[in-house]
Amino acid sequence: MKETSQLSLKLRLRRWRDFRAEIKDIDAIVDRLRAVVDFWKTTPLGTREIDPYDESSWPNPWTMLEVNKYDENVIALGMAYTLHYVGHDCRILYVQHVKNSEIKLIVLVDKTYILNYNYDSVDTVEVMKEFEVLKDISISTLTES
Repeated sequence: MKETSQLSLKLRLRRWRDFRAEIKDIDAIVDRLRAVVDFWKTTPLGTREIDPYDESSWPNPWTMLEVNKYDENVIALGMAYTLHYVGHDCRILYVQHVKNSEIKLIVLVDKTYILNYNYDSVDTVEVMKEFEVLKDISISTLTES
């Protein structure tokens, strides 16, 4: 994504479309999720771009790619949008990890896998015992227009 973020909007949109087509051909779900994590982990991160408390401030995928500014929460949205458009059931979970004083957005994929909780990792729902889910939102509600 680092190279992708430096492209013009038209080329960023094309690259994201091409990436989604590429991962459709990956049969093993964990390998597909790994590819998504690898694609998004190189995105240059800035300071807070969206308010994780207020989903009305969250960009749709087209606006996200147009604005081209990312923080950890926008990356979660990017991962979820990517997987949603290749047919996965994705939910955005707004979570609080009390022990680490951390609040952020993570992605629940197919009720089994967690992305964006640990950097550069595809976790399973077992990690959910480490945090409290404050909000659970279907990614499909964010992509309706």
